[in-house]
Amino acid sequence: MLKQAKKSLSIMTLIGLVSACNSVASAAPNRYIDAESASINSTTLTLTDNGKNYVHIKKGEFVTPWISPSQYYRGTHAIGFEMNPTSGTAPDGQSMDKSNYRVIAGNEADALGFLQDKYTGFAVKLESNFDLPEKPVQLFQWWQGSPFSPPLELRVKPNSTDYEFVYRNDTTGRGPTAAKVLYTGTMTKGEWLTFVVYTRMSTTSDTETGKIKIWVNGTLVKDWDGDVGYDSTVDYYYKDAYYRSNPKFDIFFGLYRDRQMKHHKAMFDQIKFGTSYADVDPDQ
Repeated sequence: MLKQAKKSLSIMTLIGLVSACNSVASAAPNRYIDAESASINSTTLTLTDNGKNYVHIKKGEFVTPWISPSQYYRGTHAIGFEMNPTSGTAPDGQSMDKSNYRVIAGNEADALGFLQDKYTGFAVKLESNFDLPEKPVQLFQWWQGSPFSPPLELRVKPNSTDYEFVYRNDTTGRGPTAAKVLYTGTMTKGEWLTFVVYTRMSTTSDTETGKIKIWVNGTLVKDWDGDVGYDSTVDYYYKDAYYRSNPKFDIFFGLYRDRQMKHHKAMFDQIKFGTSYADVDPDQ
């Protein structure tokens, strides 16, 4: 009896170990940008990484993004973005400078929608020559369509290298000044920070309340219940016209700012989007 019990226990232990290994192995992000075998098209600036193409979104003036062979959080490569001092109106008529890659578009099958559990992970570093900005410099955004400001964004605060997550909904308003601070932290120039962001988006008209969780360097720093996002069934009046927000979200990373006489340079690595923390952990 004792031998049989031990044998059963050994089998059960083995099954448990196999299941655990399979669970870890099965974790796979919907999107994974690690820059290791990546390339950037010299004409379109489209980024190709791990078999997928990522569209470059631009405004104003910027340095062509690049894949660094010497800077990285994990592996041996990272993606760099840079902007030199600018002023006035850009040659393309813009008052903003923008160099972003779209991680996933709202019209894709795996896109972030309302009342869905999704995770985004990434590592970011402000270079040592990153000037203190006159106005916010955006690093990451969860966007719901033009002409609206993103319902969720990570940005560097003016006159500092502190960062903040801000959110918007139909109660706060949809414009730049409607942003409400969700969480603030400190960035040290020249040092990598990792983020994992859990998003369960909801509008003020939904019967369920949304949730945002934020991990910084693996530590949970914010667990917040509230509405993030805009009702896509309602017309919104803006500058003599009516607009509707998209029903799902685009996610972007890179630099985006009001034009300003400041130099900004940042590196990104391990950008992931998926359905669990394990999917997107920048340290895995």
